[in-house]
Amino acid sequence: MKLTKAQAMERAGTAAEGPKTEVCPTAEKNRREARTEVRTTAEKTTLEAKVEGLQLPPSRRIARRPSLPRSK
Repeated sequence: MKLTKAQAMERAGTAAEGPKTEVCPTAEKNRREARTEVRTTAEKTTLEAKVEGLQLPPSRRIARRPSLPRSK
């Protein structure tokens, strides 16, 4: 396993001179917000999706809708 420069410096204990190893708080916050946004979108119920007029994935749409008899 090849170490990156930052990892090697961290192992050697010279991380203070190298790139910052701390996570930027803003980046951390953005990451957290993005995660929650994805989660809330995924947890939307079919009813909410219908209300918003969103296109549901085909599998769920087909499973919910009863097949209509063809009239000739």
